[in-house]
Amino acid sequence: MHSNHRARTVFASAIVLLILSAFAIHELVSRFSENEGLVAHTYEVQDELRDSNAAVSLVARARLAFIATGEEKYAQAFESGLPDITKTLDRLQALTHDNPKQQELCSQLRKVT
Repeated sequence: MHSNHRARTVFASAIVLLILSAFAIHELVSRFSENEGLVAHTYEVQDELRDSNAAVSLVARARLAFIATGEEKYAQAFESGLPDITKTLDRLQALTHDNPKQQELCSQLRKVT
């Protein structure tokens, strides 16, 4: 009888350990998925920053070329590039809506461009 009670105790302990392990694994998988989403979001913001930087560089070069040469084609390039800057800043602002510091940086970028 004593070995039967001991076997039940060992079996119950094993079941409890399995259940606790399942909960721990579930928590780890949930955290991993959440972190994976945050990393993907970070890459998305970085891509948008690169696009914004490229748009600003294009417009700045066109403006400098217009100032240096007075050629109308550079003035047109400058004007046609401005909406791209606005679009990328809009997307950046939307992507960073949950971060007040980044929202402030987006506002500052708008003032500069």
